[in-house]
Amino acid sequence: MLVIDLDGTAIDSNYIISSNMINLIKELRENNVYVLIATGRSVSDSYRYYKLLDLDTELVTYNGGFVWNPKDDSEVIYREINDGRKILTELYDAFPIENIVISSCKNTYYLNNKNSFLVNMMFDDLLPSKTLSFEKLLDVSIMHRIILSVSNSYLNQILQYIKDKKYNVSIFPWKHRDDIIDISIANIGKWEAVKQIADKLGIPYKNIISIGDNVNDLELLKHSGIGIAMNNSTDEIKSIANFVTEFDNNEDGAFEFLKNNKTMFFDHK
Repeated sequence: MLVIDLDGTAIDSNYIISSNMINLIKELRENNVYVLIATGRSVSDSYRYYKLLDLDTELVTYNGGFVWNPKDDSEVIYREINDGRKILTELYDAFPIENIVISSCKNTYYLNNKNSFLVNMMFDDLLPSKTLSFEKLLDVSIMHRIILSVSNSYLNQILQYIKDKKYNVSIFPWKHRDDIIDISIANIGKWEAVKQIADKLGIPYKNIISIGDNVNDLELLKHSGIGIAMNNSTDEIKSIANFVTEFDNNEDGAFEFLKNNKTMFFDHK
């Protein structure tokens, strides 16, 4: 099994996955390697890469909070944000929020089309999406991820407000953006989802090869038979990995490493 992260790993800073990587994944799959995407993204902004790689496996999203199998449209693992309605109401009352996007399973609900970067990132033409009033957004019963578009002058205030409130959520601003806040499920991990899939398939953990770059990949890399950290990873991630790529994600580092070490997929059994 090969488990690949997206941001900072398989895709570059322009959110592009290389044709080299696509062809390599095809070759590995033809040699019976079970390839999984495991990402903190929603279904709506990761499914495009699933299609590009022509996968037919499960899609691990929300850092393991929701695992969807597109083949039969089944939900393998299912978690959601606790008190999403309460959190959204309090933030909307306290701050001038420009736009709201709610990811719910494979569905996307949003307040308006403001912030074109956010809208283009979060919507997939092949998956359902719908604009709703704020009141109707509160009626969305399942919230896996809440993304807010705000004025950059309020970003740090909102981040601190959420921390002070001690909501049981994972929260972070988007890299290189000072206008987007991402709220998602807390106390989950990619490894738990991958482990469950491996157990079902009878794949020993020693035969799992994973590659990632950030703290949400730490447990995955640590428990896989081979954990590979990207060159652009933090020192903490590099310290627990078996290997570190020579090149970063903007230099197609994941592809270069896997291309030069393809024998590990066959010698490691």
